[in-house]
Amino acid sequence: MIRRPHDGHRTSVDYAPRKLRYFCVALIPLFVFLSDSYAQGPTTDEAASSQAVAGPSSDTFETWLLLAIDGDAEAQFNLGLLYSEGKGVQIDYKQAAYWYGKGAEQGHTGAQYNLAHLYLDGYGVEKNAAKAVHWWRQAAQRGHILAQQYLGYAHFKGIGVPRNEKHALRWFREAAKGGDPRAQKMLATIERQRAPGASSDDPSSTSKPSANNAGIAPPT
Repeated sequence: MIRRPHDGHRTSVDYAPRKLRYFCVALIPLFVFLSDSYAQGPTTDEAASSQAVAGPSSDTFETWLLLAIDGDAEAQFNLGLLYSEGKGVQIDYKQAAYWYGKGAEQGHTGAQYNLAHLYLDGYGVEKNAAKAVHWWRQAAQRGHILAQQYLGYAHFKGIGVPRNEKHALRWFREAAKGGDPRAQKMLATIERQRAPGASSDDPSSTSKPSANNAGIAPPT
């Protein structure tokens, strides 16, 4: 059975014989914000990849498809995952974006989070950082920890939104409270540089800092 999301979606249907990981299926390391494109498409972290199934049976896929067409957000998310990961089907980012979009519009946080990454990188959709931030925000407001982390970084670096340290800190704090180690590291570094006696390369200065001159790099 698919792991249920944390945003209130519930269904009695068993979609697959094995568990798919809901959180973090399309986590791209934070350094992607400093890169304009990827040579081999969106990447996943090792933990997420290790928990992705090899692919559903044809009967399972047809079940998901029928449910997705009928409006089931979890099935729509699952189809997006299969198409973006190439599990049992050819990788097709347009189909992935389509089904993630359907699930995202219904409030599925996993679909919102993954769709944001497709917009950030321009896979299956026109590259649009502002739309990426929009979908991160939708997921972040519903408690998706990784979306909170990315939304904080987007505000910190001015990606898709005007640079705003106050908003960045807000979302880093939310993700840090949820236990995200990257957000905790970023938050600690920023707050340390804001302390009295911090050097002139404090990220709160009016000039837009780079990852190097601000002492802030996307944590690994």
